[in-house]
Amino acid sequence: MDWGIAPGDVPGNAIENSNQKTVAAEFKFNELYNKSKWLRKMNIASAGGSEYVPPLMNNTPGAQAAKDDKKQDDGQPSGVAKTLMRIVMALKRINVNYSENSGTRMPGYLDSTKLLGMNWQSMAPGIGFVLGKQPDKAWMDNFAKKGLLSPDTLFNIQFQQQFTQRLDIQAQLEPIRDLRIDLNLTRSFSKTHTELFKDTIGNGVFNHLNPYDAGGFEITFIAIKTMFGKINTEDGVSTTFRNFEGYRKDISERLGQLNPYSNGGSVPKYDPKDPQYRYGYGRYAQDVLVPAFLAAYTGTSPEDAPLLKNSNSSVRSNPFKNILPRPNWRITYNGLSRIKPFTDFLTNFTLTHAYTGLLSMNSYNTALMYYDPLILGYPAFRDTVSGNYVPYFLVPNLTITEQFVPLLEADLTFTNSLNIRVGFRRSRTLSLSLIDYQLSEMRSSEITIGGGYRVRGLPMPIRIGKDGANAWRTTLTSASTLVSATIRPSTTGWMRISLYQPAARKWSASRRLSTMWSITG
Repeated sequence: MDWGIAPGDVPGNAIENSNQKTVAAEFKFNELYNKSKWLRKMNIASAGGSEYVPPLMNNTPGAQAAKDDKKQDDGQPSGVAKTLMRIVMALKRINVNYSENSGTRMPGYLDSTKLLGMNWQSMAPGIGFVLGKQPDKAWMDNFAKKGLLSPDTLFNIQFQQQFTQRLDIQAQLEPIRDLRIDLNLTRSFSKTHTELFKDTIGNGVFNHLNPYDAGGFEITFIAIKTMFGKINTEDGVSTTFRNFEGYRKDISERLGQLNPYSNGGSVPKYDPKDPQYRYGYGRYAQDVLVPAFLAAYTGTSPEDAPLLKNSNSSVRSNPFKNILPRPNWRITYNGLSRIKPFTDFLTNFTLTHAYTGLLSMNSYNTALMYYDPLILGYPAFRDTVSGNYVPYFLVPNLTITEQFVPLLEADLTFTNSLNIRVGFRRSRTLSLSLIDYQLSEMRSSEITIGGGYRVRGLPMPIRIGKDGANAWRTTLTSASTLVSATIRPSTTGWMRISLYQPAARKWSASRRLSTMWSITG
């Protein structure tokens, strides 16, 4: 904890604390499997190896008992049991990394500090605060009631808090020999909170004035169900976008039923100007558009779409906590070079498939007109211009980026050092603007064909030195030549809700030639 003396014209002092939490865990399942003799044999067999056990001399004491044990161990499980055990033992490793950083700065503190940041006579600011506890509204109200904050009505220094959180999980699976599956899941959330906490009229009652929050949110995501959907060439609109527009009614109905301020009878059930939507949740409401967008472009039902949270009880409160991260993956198989007829002319034959997807909201912030008088976690104030309830958090932009890198790629190395690589990639970027209600969709495909050839031990007609007999004769120990060609067609469409703009198409192609030389004398 830090304690600072305020300038002479500022009443009170400032106290700060911070809290850092880190968890790093690694689970090595191979070592767990090897604890069992039977599972170890299954593990070695699935990896294509064998376990060597040194033979015992016939005249060694206990040799007969060892032979009996070996006979029992030689009993092999059935093919079904082997298959099931390979699936169960496919998980080889899991890495988990979690970090959390938070901090608070409270101005106007009237007490002093001594040993370990505490005044042990008054027990202020409290053991919890000194150990890094992050205050919430109830803690702050109780702190002010004790007379520990400046009662100056002209006090205007803001209370500040910050919070960051990140989770990374990686897993490695090997269900069969030479087949490797890498999974990756990430989630990051950041938030800063400021407010003016003061006594406005000098009666000892402190108020939380002008609360403001801002931050970002990003998770690994999956939206491949709609990635290959066709775009209508006439109007440039996809079927998925049509679903997005239609799902808004379902989301509006869900929100209208959940919001207590919409069900008290004091407001109409449906919007008089747009009777297809619930009152306060029109077709352009943010709380309607975000879940409808996620449901449409992930290919799920609008009834199951996650809704945004409007409660903000502490700096840890995450409005997007209902949107769960989903794992990305990379699959590699290099066992084809062991199979006939490839083994006769290939030294390596690798197939690769990978998918990465991200959902990000990088600049959400607080709406100053949000009003929740009964603290129910739902908005009660309806904007007279838009006719929609004002949510606590405003999200100006929502982006989904996904790529098959690659969708499929084959890498072949022949016995004569010739290398050939053929790959196909696909990507899509969706950007939903909640300012001008426009959705841009950019799709691109990429076909890459490449090859290379390596020469070793080739004498070069170059001599270094004055004496020809003693001159060094250079040798080309390694020379590699790589050639690649890429064709990249792309399509970009801008779709404003209820207005459509035809998609633009673009083609590009590139070629590359590179050579690497390594010369020694």
